[in-house]
Amino acid sequence: MFGFYISLPFLLFALYRLYIVLYNYYSRPFLPTGKPADLPLVSVIVAEPNDDNSTKNLLNGLLNQTYQNIEVLVSVDANTQSIGILREYSSKDKRVKLVEGDNIPEGWLKRNYIRDILSQQSNGQYIIFISPDVYVESEAVANMLSYMKLNGLSLLTVFPKQIAGNHKNRLFDSIKSWLLLTLCSLKRIKSSKKVSISATASQLMMFESTSYKTYRWHEKYKGSEDVDYVVGRFVKNSTLRMASLLGNDEISIESTKNDFDSTSSFIFNFFGRNTKRLLVYTIASTLGLVLAIFLLPFPLVFLYLFAIFYARMVFATIYSKSPLLSLLLLPIHHFVFLYLVIKLIKTKRGK
Repeated sequence: MFGFYISLPFLLFALYRLYIVLYNYYSRPFLPTGKPADLPLVSVIVAEPNDDNSTKNLLNGLLNQTYQNIEVLVSVDANTQSIGILREYSSKDKRVKLVEGDNIPEGWLKRNYIRDILSQQSNGQYIIFISPDVYVESEAVANMLSYMKLNGLSLLTVFPKQIAGNHKNRLFDSIKSWLLLTLCSLKRIKSSKKVSISATASQLMMFESTSYKTYRWHEKYKGSEDVDYVVGRFVKNSTLRMASLLGNDEISIESTKNDFDSTSSFIFNFFGRNTKRLLVYTIASTLGLVLAIFLLPFPLVFLYLFAIFYARMVFATIYSKSPLLSLLLLPIHHFVFLYLVIKLIKTKRGK
């Protein structure tokens, strides 16, 4: 009986995660199709484009939007590898504006400085910050703007759909998505005032310009590597409204670089930058299976396994992946997650 009470919280935790992923499945937290009622100017800010192919893909996607009232501000400096392509696009389309600058003031991180400076030079009623490796289809801006205006949002963040890339980065993306969809009710972020119900994607964030320029978040947190996470928490603590959604085929990303650092950062931020909370989750998700098998009565062992396996299958279905393959990869994903957590904790203790 004592063993039953020890293992019961792990069973309840597994059922809770199943509930969250089912909620996400049935609520369909994807950016919906929409058409803006009017045509405000939207400023799109691209920081540090340094790959010819991704730069072409992004600019082609932005300039071929069905929503045409946009301006695209791109940062360039002496190290910008795609400067030739950028100048070609800016000469052909007046909506593309190159903003040059090399000197980063002391105390600033480069990306925060660029986003702050370019946002102050923007003219749009809405501002989109987008990573240079994100690709947008023709309806993306219209859909985002429509959702922003319809729901009176100050911030909309969209998690791009992962496409192609190498096996390592697909693995990292699965780990992040698994955490997100089994621990966060995405559709509730818009309606809930709880700070704990929050998630942001630095790759694509859309702000209402007045509120952004009033608070100047990238200046306020100029030295922070995780400013986007901080901004999301700030919005949840204020009277401003935000929402977080998943991108579908309209908004995607292909990352070919080692995503170790961004995955570790995502994990740490997702748990509120709280090491103890992260450790509790890691222990619960690691020891739960062992304790359930040895300490729970057989019917409850079956219930625990059902909760884990079915949650994994639903998770795969949300992303249109193979449920069977997702189940087979679960142990590998968890071992990599453990490795990331151990490295992360060592890094934090070493600072």
